[in-house]
Amino acid sequence: MRTITWVGPRGQKKTSQVVPGQALRDIARGTGVPIKYDCENGKCKTCEAKVGNGRAKICVTKAPDKDVTIEWGLRQK
Repeated sequence: MRTITWVGPRGQKKTSQVVPGQALRDIARGTGVPIKYDCENGKCKTCEAKVGNGRAKICVTKAPDKDVTIEWGLRQK
């Protein structure tokens, strides 16, 4: 099991215990993290978040095999 720490736009935090390879979209929904989605296939970037030191589209990304912090609700540039 791994831990995902979700950090929202106002600094609010929630944590999830996950199995590597689970869909981040499903984990977010199950944890009550209100990430917005438009296309649900990664093209629109609405759900893009900072995952560790990189960025990922939550609708199509799987949970990594390590503990990670995900900052969601970031403004698009």
